Amino acid sequence: MLIKPIKILGITALISLFTGISGCDILTRPDKDEVFKDYTGNWQIISITGNEKEENFEDQEIKLQLAVSDQRLIGTLIPDFSSGASFGVIDLDINRVENNQLIGNFWLFGIEDKGINIPVTVEINEEKDQITSIIKMTEIDQTSFPEDIRENLESEKIFDDNWTIVATNKDVSSNSDSFNNQANKAKQSEAKTNIGSINRGQQAYYLENGRFVDDDEFGALGTGLKSETENYSYHLNLIGENVHNFAIAKQENLKTYTGGVFLLQVEGSEDPVSQSILCESDQPTQDSPPPPFMEGNEIVCPSGFSTLR
Repeated sequence: MLIKPIKILGITALISLFTGISGCDILTRPDKDEVFKDYTGNWQIISITGNEKEENFEDQEIKLQLAVSDQRLIGTLIPDFSSGASFGVIDLDINRVENNQLIGNFWLFGIEDKGINIPVTVEINEEKDQITSIIKMTEIDQTSFPEDIRENLESEKIFDDNWTIVATNKDVSSNSDSFNNQANKAKQSEAKTNIGSINRGQQAYYLENGRFVDDDEFGALGTGLKSETENYSYHLNLIGENVHNFAIAKQENLKTYTGGVFLLQVEGSEDPVSQSILCESDQPTQDSPPPPFMEGNEIVCPSGFSTLR
């Protein structure tokens, strides 16, 4: 069943919808606002079907929370509101709409730096109270998973069939505290993903140009990211020959992220090697974070921050 690989990932969920490649009925900003409005809300997963099996979850508290943020639809998969647990980081990239279906891919982050891409379609019924997602596991590049996870999924025959997830709209306002906590985790996943992308963009730019970039050249990284979103502002500061990349929370109850790319001398190599780091504040804060720093030949997070990778 699909819920098993999601649990294996063991990471917070983020769903973000973007316009993508050209195709029929490309989503413009007004179109996105109208389409996304129908998908926002609290959804309960009622069934997962695949490999000629169907598992029913109507009596279990497996939720999907969806909300619009900065022209995106973000969400969190929540197995049980009472436990406050969550799992799965998903970045959903919608390319087009065909016959009222959202068509594109979602990306799983936190397993491999590059992310893992899975084709998906999402459709809402006429009553706007049920969504159906088809996760196209048969089209995935299995080698994109780490070997141990891939072997686990192969033993479960996860790649042998596409999986259909059905969820219905359900009011869970009585659990608002836990619900809001999951919303914050989803928003924080935006910053984790984006700083990771910026770090990799800086490393690629350095290989090509022999230098890093600061705020004035944000677009030169080619990440397609914006320096400002509804939840975070993103900054690039040069520190000597290194670069400090960080995200400042713009809302209360969100953590801040600091990271960067440093040049290290490696024995046996004349040229320095770039190494990145990503750190998360231990507590929510809207203050500008200090940069990571070198301790010997190791990059470490500043006080009050924990290393993510």
